[in-house]
Amino acid sequence: MILVIATLISVASMGSTPGQPVPRPPPRPRRQTIGAAAAGRGAIGFSSFAVLLYYAIANASAWTLGRRIIAAVGLVGCLVLAFVLPVLSVAVGAAVVAIGAARYGFAAGRHKQVLDYSRRELSLG
Repeated sequence: MILVIATLISVASMGSTPGQPVPRPPPRPRRQTIGAAAAGRGAIGFSSFAVLLYYAIANASAWTLGRRIIAAVGLVGCLVLAFVLPVLSVAVGAAVVAIGAARYGFAAGRHKQVLDYSRRELSLG
């Protein structure tokens, strides 16, 4: 209690007690607020798509552990929710996943070629 009173006395000595008017910040143009909100909505939609896709993959993986009904319901639920999001969020999310899958496939194919080449060298030598 003493700490609260000391804080109140300190704030009052600086002239910042709650009874004094608080200066308002200058108004901002409305256009910036709408643009920021739209950008935020897009980011949230993309993030939601990515998270739901991640959990859909996790549920697909859980299919191998047994309890297939729970895994199936989770998989279908995640996919339905992911594709009910705004079209732009789904399109951007699907494009990012496609690019990632293509890159992974390219890297895996290249890695396999290197392994095949080194196996051939080992068998010749």
